[in-house]
Amino acid sequence: MLLIIAFVVAQLASTLIAVYADWGFTNIIGCGWGLA
Repeated sequence: MLLIIAFVVAQLASTLIAVYADWGFTNIIGCGWGLA
């Protein structure tokens, strides 16, 4: 059960980073919810 919870948390974190990432020190821009 703990493994499933860890997987869900990791997926949620990576999705939020992919959607909202806009960091000046990297070349990363969020893709928005359309692609997420």
